[in-house]
Amino acid sequence: MAGKRLYRDLFWGLAAACVFLAGFIVLSQSISSGWLKSLDDSVGEAVRSWRSDGFTQIAMVFNTLGKSTTEIILFLVVGAILYFKFKRRWETLMLFLAVLGTWGLNTMLKGMFERERPAGFMLVEEGGFSFPSGTRWSPACSTAWLDICCGSICDADGAGLG
Repeated sequence: MAGKRLYRDLFWGLAAACVFLAGFIVLSQSISSGWLKSLDDSVGEAVRSWRSDGFTQIAMVFNTLGKSTTEIILFLVVGAILYFKFKRRWETLMLFLAVLGTWGLNTMLKGMFERERPAGFMLVEEGGFSFPSGTRWSPACSTAWLDICCGSICDADGAGLG
């Protein structure tokens, strides 16, 4: 019965991902439009106006949390717990594929769009292209899959983990 639930969840998760991908494609096609550039400039200017030492430190923490090194370390820790403690080989494999797939898709999309980072005063200096933001959406995708994994570990009667 749990296998059917997992496949159902995977189906609906994939369906939702396709809907979000379609929205992303529509948004990405608007990348060079004037209204989006104007919005991007306005938001960027507002964020830069908040610049302070404290805000920069917070931005650096979030930037570090989104880096691939941090994600690899977290995957190894969480993957080991899923695999060895909970004996969840399927979930561990799917989490690995989610991390790897998100990284690969992000790299491919950055190469397709080749959107340069905005010039000017940045809170956090980074190299490479700016869209899509790998430090933001890669952890989001991995966290979503981790949520699915944790849900599959929980007992149906609500007893919790373990």
